[in-house]
Amino acid sequence: KAKNPGKTVTVGDDGTATVTDPSTKISHPIAGKDLVIEDFTPVKPDEKVVVQDKSHLTPEEKKQVEDKVKAKNPGKTVTVGDDGTATVTDPSTKISHPIAGKDLVIEDFTPVKPDEKVVVQDKSHLTPEEKKQVEDKVKAKNPGKTVTVGDDGTATVTDPSTKISHPIAGKDLVIEDFTPVKPDEKVVVQDKSHLTPEEKKQVEDKVKAKNPGKTVTVGEDGTATVTDPSTKISHPIAGKDLVIEDFTPVKPDEKVVVQDKSHLTPEEKKQVEDKVKAKNPGKTVTVGEDGTATVTDPSTKISHPIAGKDLVNEDFTPVKPDEKVVVQDKSHLTPEEKKQVEDKVKAKNPGKTVTVGEDGTATVTDPSTKISHPIEGKDLVIEDFTPVKPDEKV
Repeated sequence: KAKNPGKTVTVGDDGTATVTDPSTKISHPIAGKDLVIEDFTPVKPDEKVVVQDKSHLTPEEKKQVEDKVKAKNPGKTVTVGDDGTATVTDPSTKISHPIAGKDLVIEDFTPVKPDEKVVVQDKSHLTPEEKKQVEDKVKAKNPGKTVTVGDDGTATVTDPSTKISHPIAGKDLVIEDFTPVKPDEKVVVQDKSHLTPEEKKQVEDKVKAKNPGKTVTVGEDGTATVTDPSTKISHPIAGKDLVIEDFTPVKPDEKVVVQDKSHLTPEEKKQVEDKVKAKNPGKTVTVGEDGTATVTDPSTKISHPIAGKDLVNEDFTPVKPDEKVVVQDKSHLTPEEKKQVEDKVKAKNPGKTVTVGEDGTATVTDPSTKISHPIEGKDLVIEDFTPVKPDEKV
């Protein structure tokens, strides 16, 4: 009507308009195709395109959006904006409609790994408690995300708003713990509070032998720190489990006098044992045939011998001379008489020292053992006499 003033217009179902001049009743149609164009509703793809930044799509991401929209809207042209919004146009009608970027793209995310890994006993089979530790650490670094943890510690991180998921491998989240193995035998040291470099090296070598592939450092008190170089996990082995303190057995001040230093009697062995125990309290002592004492610390099983020669002296029996010395007064020997007694006794007791008393008693001493024995004067001297002449001759 706007274009045909004064005319009447009727429109059919297909949009065809019949234009009539009311004064002449002459009518003319205008075909519907010349008057109307059919609109359309763009169809959204079933799945959204995952993009790194939903405000700034890359050319590759825009192409993915375009292809998905075209697949659902055949015959239409599609242009995609930076935010993923697609403009769908019917080339025959030039009608265009947008599909908002939020309906076409979802923003991806990169899960953040925790700063520290969780120490687990078996990295192939985590316990529920270990899985919970992994979950908590991953959630703390990825707020707003859901996290599930597998048996091997792999965490699946999901954005609940987009359903996008990404895994973080177990090797990036857990490290397997270990139990250090103690050596079978301890190292004997002089001072368990202050090991020498050589003693520390002995401890280190023994621990390394039982823990191959681990690094070992040894402290002043013998405590070994065993470290797995691949995980940096460390565990100590206490010095008391690695070293035992040595001791030096103390010799008695005096030796035991025995009859035969190669074959001590039970009584003589007991005397040696008692003397050694008195100087080494808390130790056990066993005595051999030759008087050698084995001193043992019952708490460490360390033993040390004390040689029989340091514990026993062999006794001797002084030998009397075959003949006695004739003296003038057996209670008061002269120096010359004492010298005669000394010489006779020495001759029968070679290697011994001899001193002679006023009454002729000789003390015979073994200079190597200091053992002394007396020989009584009555066995060494006889008193001389002067015969008395009769008063009258015959």
